[in-house]
Amino acid sequence: IRFKSVVKHRGKNLVMEKNLSKFNHNITKAITEVPDKKINKLWEMVESSVNRGNRIFLLGNGGSHAICNHIATDFEKRLNHPAHSLSNPGLITCYANDYGFDQMYVEWLDRFGLIPTDLVIGVSSSGSSPDILNALEFAFIKGSLTSLIHGFDERPIAAYDLTIYLDSQNYGVVELSTEIILHYIVERLVE
Repeated sequence: IRFKSVVKHRGKNLVMEKNLSKFNHNITKAITEVPDKKINKLWEMVESSVNRGNRIFLLGNGGSHAICNHIATDFEKRLNHPAHSLSNPGLITCYANDYGFDQMYVEWLDRFGLIPTDLVIGVSSSGSSPDILNALEFAFIKGSLTSLIHGFDERPIAAYDLTIYLDSQNYGVVELSTEIILHYIVERLVE
């Protein structure tokens, strides 16, 4: 009986390892399918902002919002560079209530005094978050540098300075791939 229990337990471990391997493979695939020139262009946009002392704004919802907060913290702490992610719950609910969720980030960028030398990076796993897309359009019209990182469907999205598409329909794969790309940029700048 003990032998069968151990075999069954090990069988479950093998299934878990196989599924984890597949998940890791999907993340690697999503990242490696992004042309190097796109990741290098995002790195150049961030490097230019850091070197010139320009502000960086990161926009996201849900898990992507947490990634934006994390990366903004890394810019501040590790690079001593001003980076912003809307993280005040009072402001989020105020802007969403008073101006509509789809205009929340537009209002925040406008009140923060967005200028053409600022960089705005939007992260939308689905690529269809109206608040993120509206804010990027607002920033693009203002003349700020804009970038969108997204997954799910590679459909034509409004013109931004840079769009990075991650070929996956899985939120976890898109979010982790996004975080890896952004961490790569931070690490490269720290070096």
